[in-house]
Amino acid sequence: MGRHVLLIEDEPNIVEAIRFILTRDGWRVSTHGDGADAVAVVQRLRPDVVILDVMLPGQLGLEVLRALRADPALAALRVMVLTAKGATRRKAWGRMCL
Repeated sequence: MGRHVLLIEDEPNIVEAIRFILTRDGWRVSTHGDGADAVAVVQRLRPDVVILDVMLPGQLGLEVLRALRADPALAALRVMVLTAKGATRRKAWGRMCL
């Protein structure tokens, strides 16, 4: 298959909704639900894109993103951050990740 996305999300309903949409549009979707070993999963799977939840068990999405950006082999990986937090917090969080 062509495009591969890794969805790192712990809420089953959200996983299934996103998986359905992306699969329908031709993406190969892998999922993972824990922040503690999320970086290792990214390193192993080498997806084209990561969709990363902010609030994860084990380790917050912010820490996962920082670890991805600190790894030279993964620093340019496209990451979409998924959150249910309010707009003000979301903007502040985004600036911290730049």
